Amino acid sequence: MLSPTAAAGTRWVPDYPHDWAIVDVETSGFRAATHRVLSLAVLTVAADGTVHGEYSTLLDPGCDPGPVHVHGLTPERLRGAPPFDQVAERVEALLRGRVLVAHNAQFDYSFLAQEFLRVGKLLPVAQRLCTLALNRRLAPPTADLKLGTLAAHYGIRHAKAHDALEDTRALAGVLGASLAAASSLGLSLPLVPCPPRANGSYGPRIPKMRCSYRSPGPFAPAAHSSRA
Repeated sequence: MLSPTAAAGTRWVPDYPHDWAIVDVETSGFRAATHRVLSLAVLTVAADGTVHGEYSTLLDPGCDPGPVHVHGLTPERLRGAPPFDQVAERVEALLRGRVLVAHNAQFDYSFLAQEFLRVGKLLPVAQRLCTLALNRRLAPPTADLKLGTLAAHYGIRHAKAHDALEDTRALAGVLGASLAAASSLGLSLPLVPCPPRANGSYGPRIPKMRCSYRSPGPFAPAAHSSRA
């Protein structure tokens, strides 16, 4: 396996002396409190770009997998996969003491924090770095800041979108190139503190009340007659 340094085609800079846990999750929906993680991948990388470990797994969510047309994870593919509680300790060991990195990191962080809470654990992450937020600061000349677009811009191979392992490998290269660009510009990293999340529940959704009146349509102001 190529290291992120080779994949990015650039030297990882020593200006940001962190160990990184590069993460991607595929989920059954967008709401961490009610939807579940279907697959996850973690790539652990040292500050110099050396890859320490790589782990990926499908997960049995115990529910409908949601938008199969996006992630391709059918009930048949997930059948026989472990539930999260069986992999929690391994994931915990990979994350502990490292900065969690993801593209739109709030999403991945929230889902992982919620999965850990379900098994009576706290997500062992003190800080996270969002590569989307970092590239907003870098402002590369790209049409958008999607992972695939940034990978192409930085010359990173991105074999398959919405595949957790392939996304983490591409993100490792994007991270290395982004750190080099940030260092050349003297930018600080948008690191976000992650205090322990002891309660990830959300309040119940308030149902919409049906209106007994039909919509009268768009408002049309009456014409004012001129006074004599």
